[in-house]
Amino acid sequence: MSMNACYTIVSNNMRISSIILFSILAFSCDKSNADEFFTRGAIAYNERKFSEAFPDLKAAYIIDSSNLKYIHAIAFCYQELDSPKTALKYINRGIELDQSYPRFYNCRGRILEKLKFYEASLVDFNTAINIDSSNAFFYYNRGRLNFNSIKNYRSAITDFTTAKELGHVTWDLFNYRGCAYAKLDLDEEAVLDFTSAIGIDSLRAKGYRNRATSLNKTSNYNKALEDLGFAIQLEPMNHLGYSFRGRVHRLNGEYEKAFSDLNIAISLDSMDYNNYMCRGVAHQNTGNYVLAETDLIRSLKLATNHVDSADVLKELSELFIETEEVQKLKEISFLIEKTQKQIANIK
Repeated sequence: MSMNACYTIVSNNMRISSIILFSILAFSCDKSNADEFFTRGAIAYNERKFSEAFPDLKAAYIIDSSNLKYIHAIAFCYQELDSPKTALKYINRGIELDQSYPRFYNCRGRILEKLKFYEASLVDFNTAINIDSSNAFFYYNRGRLNFNSIKNYRSAITDFTTAKELGHVTWDLFNYRGCAYAKLDLDEEAVLDFTSAIGIDSLRAKGYRNRATSLNKTSNYNKALEDLGFAIQLEPMNHLGYSFRGRVHRLNGEYEKAFSDLNIAISLDSMDYNNYMCRGVAHQNTGNYVLAETDLIRSLKLATNHVDSADVLKELSELFIETEEVQKLKEISFLIEKTQKQIANIK
């Protein structure tokens, strides 16, 4: 049976299960045809249209299940189609066949990160880089892991810098590295990276929001507000622009403007803990302790992880110190200690 005849069966006979169809391909098509399926699937694959790519890539794999290129492509499709455990099975099979193929370790590193096995993910990225130290994507992916999950910001900066030197010059890289610099309070470097990101894509509001935060920390208050105004123009229904601008106003003592922006932010997204925390601190700064406590308690209830909770508890602690509420301070101190232990256990 010719390759085109096989594909006709796959494409047109929708009543036959995909398992039967792939079995027909495996038994009816010569291995020389597998690459034709793969080439056709690769067109959609390279355009990140993974659902469209999958039938052809799967057909190529069924015909030749020992081909490393096919195995990697199928695993990557499953990963992008949110089936990480299935993707992992294919990757492990690939590694059994060839332990020197770096893309398998890179792909498995991404899958393990998604499954929250961060140490194992780091080991795989290290292995991929040890095998091929010239691949920019391996450093970029390890940088993302260091930034997002391990919180090793200096290592993240090193990885992103290496990826850039190897030719991976993208908006995401500059934005990630800028955020890593900002986490280390290296805001002048962060501003340079956010500016580079904006130069690559000037229509992404996130770049302006991030640059504004670092600009404000380097006392460029007016430029920060200018960036946030532009971010809001780009995404007028995104609460983050108003939230960031409200925070800038609060940090600079412009409480009326801060309340206006934070109220808009909360009206657009009433589930973001940070909006209530910021407004609560603004209430505290203006002496309205009842409203401050109300907002901070609301923020604490909305915080979705221990790190966010720790931020809110710190603000509540400072509020109760200022209002001299000893009993509430004791309760908060106990929660802070408990949360710190939980964070330490995660690390």
